[in-house]
Amino acid sequence: MKISVIVPVFNTAAFIDRCMTALLEQDYPESDYEVIAVDNGSSDDSLERLARFPVTVIREDKRGSYAARNAGVRMASASILAFTDSDCAPRADWLRTVESALDTPGCLVVQGKRRLASTSSLLQAINTYEFTKDEFTLNGNNALKYYGYTNNMATHRRAYERFGPFVERDRGADTIFVRSVVDGESCDAVRYNPHMVIDHLEMNRFSDYLKKMFIYGRSRKRYRHLKVTEALGLSDRFKIFHTVTQKGNYSLLQSASFAGAMACSMAAWQAGSWAGALESLHRTEK
Repeated sequence: MKISVIVPVFNTAAFIDRCMTALLEQDYPESDYEVIAVDNGSSDDSLERLARFPVTVIREDKRGSYAARNAGVRMASASILAFTDSDCAPRADWLRTVESALDTPGCLVVQGKRRLASTSSLLQAINTYEFTKDEFTLNGNNALKYYGYTNNMATHRRAYERFGPFVERDRGADTIFVRSVVDGESCDAVRYNPHMVIDHLEMNRFSDYLKKMFIYGRSRKRYRHLKVTEALGLSDRFKIFHTVTQKGNYSLLQSASFAGAMACSMAAWQAGSWAGALESLHRTEK
């Protein structure tokens, strides 16, 4: 067994079929990988849907996706651990790309491209911005700016055993893990690979994106006592924005609309950051 794929599941029955089908139809030898789905107390028919697929299903009663991922790792038998979410569908060559990327000397963790399922022009522009930002940041040399996302991540088991397990909290443990790897090794130990692609099936509306930005902003403030991270500055964000509009050959109107959407997303992130700071202050006062 070369690769263990670990998928936390919580009330995602609407996406289970597409996720599991994508994982079982990988362009990769069936005998060389396993899929471990970890139910985290679903109350919909997620478990019933999982039962239709030839995957290992276990249950983790401690609530939280990171507790579920840690439980999956304990069950896993392979030397490479690949992570995605049950509302995501990896591309057919995902596992081959994972294996190839982790064969690179010095690479301990690889993260890939996350595509939004929506075909709306606005969300596609946001999508391009996000994976341009991922490539810009995760191929850089500023360790404080590195972050993680376990809906499209893979790592050598030895790295997980050295720098893990995931901190069992509600958000941000993937970034804490990635930062621990970078701090313990170097920025070269974590790579971004644009050919390692998953479709994020749940993100269909601009409001979904804004909600995610709020959550990310709040999470960053709440885990700062564990790992301090540095957000991208306005100059970096402008460079990424310029790259997206130039590559897409955007008109002035399209660029203005995109800029407005980005301003809204930054406002949502900042609001989340303030909320997280207030929550941290409240806990400290207690």
